[in-house]
Amino acid sequence: IEPALISEAKEFLEKNRTAVMAFCFPPDPTPHASTIYYVYNNSQSLFFATTKNGGKATAVMLNSKVALVITHEEEKQTMQIEGYGQIISEPLRRTEILESIYQKLKQDLSKPIIWPLLKLHPEDVEIVEIKIDWFKYSHFKDEANIVEGSGIDLQLAENNA
Repeated sequence: IEPALISEAKEFLEKNRTAVMAFCFPPDPTPHASTIYYVYNNSQSLFFATTKNGGKATAVMLNSKVALVITHEEEKQTMQIEGYGQIISEPLRRTEILESIYQKLKQDLSKPIIWPLLKLHPEDVEIVEIKIDWFKYSHFKDEANIVEGSGIDLQLAENNA
């Protein structure tokens, strides 16, 4: 695995904030997809918030396997992720993660924030952790640069940077 591309992939995760998450509601195999605002924690996981008892939270509780796609069209970059979701229930951790999501959304006020969760009380929100099992990062700006790896590879890139 090429360390420079792994570091670039990690930076891509850090600088972006929206992804499309795909999931299923067992036993129905019909795939569903939904846009999420996320924050990456510089290791093997990323986090997002959703409404309690909403579709994404319910899907993660029924089937923890999820897939994500993050794209930056202008920079010709994309990242596909497969991982496992879990609901974060510990109150202090939930608050810290929700605050980090809010802070990330506020970083660039030139981008619109279309997020109904901003109007909800934090107790009405579920925090979901996605542990990255596999990713494929592609950057096509000058030439095709593609790297595949695991959440551990991303974490090691942080530790070796």
